Amino acid sequence: MTPGGGPTEGDGRPVRGRARIGLGVLALLAVGYLAFGPHAPKDNTLRIHLGARAPAVTALELRYRDGDEEVRATELRFSPGHAPRVLSQEVRLPPKEYVLEIGIVSDGTKNTVEKRVRLEGSTTQVELPDPARRDAP
Repeated sequence: MTPGGGPTEGDGRPVRGRARIGLGVLALLAVGYLAFGPHAPKDNTLRIHLGARAPAVTALELRYRDGDEEVRATELRFSPGHAPRVLSQEVRLPPKEYVLEIGIVSDGTKNTVEKRVRLEGSTTQVELPDPARRDAP
């Protein structure tokens, strides 16, 4: 028994003290889950396939939109003839669907393509339309 008359464990600590510690640990775990759980930003890799247009590309402008809000933007520049056919781009964003606006600068002209991408903390492939097709940018 404790000096106040409450029950104790074999080591002399009050039973209610252990319960409070357990509740405190559970509360910390719940806060951690909410802060870092399924809606927390995750590392994502986008693999953008430039394909046959790569030698002419001198810049890419990538804009990630969530509805009307732009949440991330980056610009990549290349020397003529040095853009990769497949570009890997790392981005850290919460898992959800975004509109990826890709501005492709080649031969002094900028064309824009919009793609819906679902980022979930993994690798996402982005295929761009073939520039040889008439409906391509």
